[in-house]
Amino acid sequence: MEEYIVSARKYRPMTFDSVVGQSALTTTLKNAVKSGKLAHAYLFCGPRGVGKTTCARIFAKAINCEHPKEDGEACNECESCKSFNEQRSYNIFELDAASNNGVDHIKELMEKTRIPPQIGKYKVFIIDEVHMLSRDAFNALLKIMEEPPEHLLFILATTELHKVPATILSRCQRFSFKRLLPRDIQQQLLHIAQAEQIDLSPEVSKGIYSNFAIISHSKNEFVADFAMLLPGMPKAQVGSRVILAPEHAKRLLAALNDNITRYEKEFGKIELPQQGGARTVAPFGTPKGEA
Repeated sequence: MEEYIVSARKYRPMTFDSVVGQSALTTTLKNAVKSGKLAHAYLFCGPRGVGKTTCARIFAKAINCEHPKEDGEACNECESCKSFNEQRSYNIFELDAASNNGVDHIKELMEKTRIPPQIGKYKVFIIDEVHMLSRDAFNALLKIMEEPPEHLLFILATTELHKVPATILSRCQRFSFKRLLPRDIQQQLLHIAQAEQIDLSPEVSKGIYSNFAIISHSKNEFVADFAMLLPGMPKAQVGSRVILAPEHAKRLLAALNDNITRYEKEFGKIELPQQGGARTVAPFGTPKGEA
């Protein structure tokens, strides 16, 4: 029996070229891999759900690849790449600072930096939500970042740049991730639906396409939400085609719209700039002129 993989993981990008909406940034990272000119610390900042942690993992794999491709992508065939893809790499470590934010966690991490990598050139430490580290933890991290060993590289990720101390910022090469554009989200959703062999019904397509503006200006996790919901929705067989039928389309649109509702409760009504004033975008499936 084939192992089931949750869709959000199944469609998570594994290469720079498959990252959605961050082409300028991924090109810069690929050029760094090709040239071999790497900083000892990187800081990825931006909104939630735009690819910071994903790019950190891809970058970590690429710089340790034994036979990188000419364009800077990892080969996915060497032992270093295979160990990373199979989640058994001893050169790439991840720390979730949201739940491991004490000084003891950083000290434990520092102990791992003493031993050079057995395969590949670098030991890479990815610290997600780095802004949640305590003051003492930041001080301990600063110590190792001031005089890092040659084999050590840090990739920090944060959604709240202003909470990261200036002493840490000054020692990092910073990359700012942008919000996803509607066309980027649209292409990715169509790719997921096609990969799942599902034809979106006209009602679903209309509801999604007419609301890409609100998606891109609010919940960037929408692509992940869609990937999670779509495979589990009941389908209708029409000849040789599998479609998401209208009666189930309403459920999908309602579930997606709940995310927008929760966002608006927390941050207020979403308004987009328009010539002549601001305009509030309609919820999913609301016909034009009825918002």
